Amino acid sequence: MEQDEPPVELYDFLYRDTGRFTSYYSQIFEGRLTSLEETDTDRQTRDRKLGGDLQIVSGAVGTAEETASSSRRTIDPADLIPSDVLSSLQDGAFIRTDIADAPHGSIIHAKGAIVFADRHILEMSAVVFQTLIAAEKQKPKNKQDSEALNNYGMIEGLLLKIPLPSAFILQTSDVQIAGTLKDEGMVEPISTYYFRHGSHGLSDVYMIGIKEVPTEAVTLPETAFLTAAQQTAEALTTFLIPADAIRVTPLAFYRKLTPHSNQSI
Repeated sequence: MEQDEPPVELYDFLYRDTGRFTSYYSQIFEGRLTSLEETDTDRQTRDRKLGGDLQIVSGAVGTAEETASSSRRTIDPADLIPSDVLSSLQDGAFIRTDIADAPHGSIIHAKGAIVFADRHILEMSAVVFQTLIAAEKQKPKNKQDSEALNNYGMIEGLLLKIPLPSAFILQTSDVQIAGTLKDEGMVEPISTYYFRHGSHGLSDVYMIGIKEVPTEAVTLPETAFLTAAQQTAEALTTFLIPADAIRVTPLAFYRKLTPHSNQSI
């Protein structure tokens, strides 16, 4: 099949937050898109002549018969929703590329190499902290780092008790971006990326996400419960997200597939 014009750029989605995209689509286009219908109608007209011989008039009388056939297709919008939302956000100047300077709550756009961390792999890392604790306790009592032991023990407890989310790190040319993601948003399991790309990650990946800037420390009443909650949250954040990374709630990760011109299939 010869193709004179190459198709438009294709998005190869690696991840998409379907719930947010559906919500944004409803707000932008004033409704939720559940399906698309296309109807084709084909009409044909056939002339028929009736011949005759009358005393006054002789000749033929013409009549026309029209037949019509139609077909209807119901189309699942699938990737149309995130594609339309991304285009609308871009046209509406919602998306920012000044990642470092963008304020909290901005929708940012970045490109880089991505590494995914599966929650099951994170849970297995509890073994690492068990090893660190054991190594620290082998030291003489007066040389043990009590703070490190407390931190290791807390993180080990979190890994064993709290269901951890999967995470990602996107390394751009300038900054490092990190955050958590929903497993159901992945197009394929994260483990498949380990087999294909190992620890090097996948390059030339685009990200659209919401920048999250931690608020200033809030002074809370000093109770055992709140103190433990704060320490737990801090330990979990330190474990999942690098200290210098910009935190983002991702909307989509995708690659761009651009066809070659004058290509026949």
